Amino acid sequence: MAPNVKKEESENVLMIGTIPITKTTEISLYLDTYRGKRYANIRKFARSAKYTGATKQGIKLSEKNLSDILAVRSGILDRCNSPEEAELCRSRKFPGTDIVLKVTLYEGKYGLDIRAIYKQEDGSEGFGRGIRLPVEKADNILELLAAMAAQFHAADSAEQPRVQEPKNEYPSKKNSDLPPTVKKYF
Repeated sequence: MAPNVKKEESENVLMIGTIPITKTTEISLYLDTYRGKRYANIRKFARSAKYTGATKQGIKLSEKNLSDILAVRSGILDRCNSPEEAELCRSRKFPGTDIVLKVTLYEGKYGLDIRAIYKQEDGSEGFGRGIRLPVEKADNILELLAAMAAQFHAADSAEQPRVQEPKNEYPSKKNSDLPPTVKKYF
């Protein structure tokens, strides 16, 4: 990745909030800019003796994708309270690719799954990157998504304060080895 991209991302990241999942993992919700366009990010971060930083689990949403998910907010809470597998929302990312919000059952536990779905040549759907969120955290997640939507355009303002500074609850000896774009999350 080019140095100017990292600099652009580090200057334009607005942390909305974090939700602890386990002692070593948390979900971070933040806004950033990529190639001049603002995106909402939901990403899992890990902390251990060997690695501290972002994981592959996460998704980048456009403003439209975020507003489509929030439009079914009450339906999400209803489904999470009486779990059964169901597709709750489908939002077009670009032709051939949708962002899908589902309540899914995996290894005996229900979760809120936000994932990119691709149309394959044979007409079937392929699953892309995404994130699985615990249904018991749905209230917190939806509250942070609403805060993220409210900050979407305000984040461009230089005077805009950060909504929530991330906490370093699990300090790592290797924290000093992290790049500046990742350090600020820990």
